Amino acid sequence: MKRRALPLAAALTLLPALASAFPVTEIQQAGPSTQRFNVVILGDGYRASEQGKLTSDAKTLVSELFNDVPYQSYRQLFNFKVIQSISQDSGAAAPGSK
Repeated sequence: MKRRALPLAAALTLLPALASAFPVTEIQQAGPSTQRFNVVILGDGYRASEQGKLTSDAKTLVSELFNDVPYQSYRQLFNFKVIQSISQDSGAAAPGSK
């Protein structure tokens, strides 16, 4: 058990450093993260030059999600962030196409 505890402790120690490897863009901060549902949007298929489009698409997604009743009244219960992960290829590929 002690052999497993050391790698686990090392991984948990390094986790915050790994999480900060990609820039994060805040779309909506409705309140403290301990008192809200926190949603992270990851873009797949957005190259470095397309990160602005990722943020724009994420904002559109959030707006569309809360555009209708009864969802409009729940919007302030959510925080939204986008993790700007960089893809080498633009667009989504069909499963098994690579």
